[in-house]
Amino acid sequence: MVKKKPKIEMSFEEAVEQLKTTTEELEQGKLSLDRAMELYENGMELATYCFELLNKAEIKIQEINVNHQIDLDKEE
Repeated sequence: MVKKKPKIEMSFEEAVEQLKTTTEELEQGKLSLDRAMELYENGMELATYCFELLNKAEIKIQEINVNHQIDLDKEE
């Protein structure tokens, strides 16, 4: 059975801050294996979420640039 990923509902900045905290905790190396795996999984979900938000922002910027260029072409 495929496990559904939980929906992360936070801002990009909040996700990056949580990812930073998770990374710092993992780097300390004073965790049980279970806790380390839990943090690692959570960190990967946060990283994926951040990359998705960045990709959406990049696409939006490209769309804005294309639309702006079209408007400029019409005015010339």
